[in-house]
Amino acid sequence: MKFFDRVRAIQRRPEFWLIEDRWATAASYFVGFADGDPTEPLAGFHEWATRRMGRGETSESWESVLFQTIKGEPLLTRSLELDEDLNRQALNLMYELLFEFEKRPR
Repeated sequence: MKFFDRVRAIQRRPEFWLIEDRWATAASYFVGFADGDPTEPLAGFHEWATRRMGRGETSESWESVLFQTIKGEPLLTRSLELDEDLNRQALNLMYELLFEFEKRPR
């Protein structure tokens, strides 16, 4: 299954693919799956996504920038959890960014 087809499948039925329907679980899955894909489906995504979220060039991961965009505070390893509403917002933003990245002109 191609990377973005898998992303769509997970968005439709996260309970089938992920241990929990949380933004951090999905982000880790996507990064790991993309790293093993020889077509490099997320090549350039970090730079593109952080710019798209208004951060410009940064050494922070796109996951950290997404967390800060949603929660409004830095990502700390002890505070990965978001309440249900913020988790849903983070998931929606992540899927929006991934699908927009897929459709961008190359």
